[in-house]
Amino acid sequence: MGTSKQTTGLDQQMMDVTGAGGSSNSPRLGKKQATMKDLSLEEILDKILPPKITKDPNNPDLLYCQRISSTPSTRLDVINLQEQLDMRLQQRQARETGICPVRRELFSQ
Repeated sequence: MGTSKQTTGLDQQMMDVTGAGGSSNSPRLGKKQATMKDLSLEEILDKILPPKITKDPNNPDLLYCQRISSTPSTRLDVINLQEQLDMRLQQRQARETGICPVRRELFSQ
């Protein structure tokens, strides 16, 4: 019995971005490579992690678009973020084990 692999939406996006999955003589592959050259780093990152769009609670007509940064974080950035998370978990008395809605909320941010 043979196994078949189903492609997910992310797999398809990655194939579209990388040009993988076709032969080098394929006209479609040449088109994908040309498209890849036309994409900026921000556009590629938006395909991988789409921007988060939220409404302003005070003004429903105002929308905010939050994108991931293309600037790599430093070791100090990661340490500071971990300290802030630990402090907020302690302030909000999040449980250390089991299902905790406070911990889930903070991690989703």
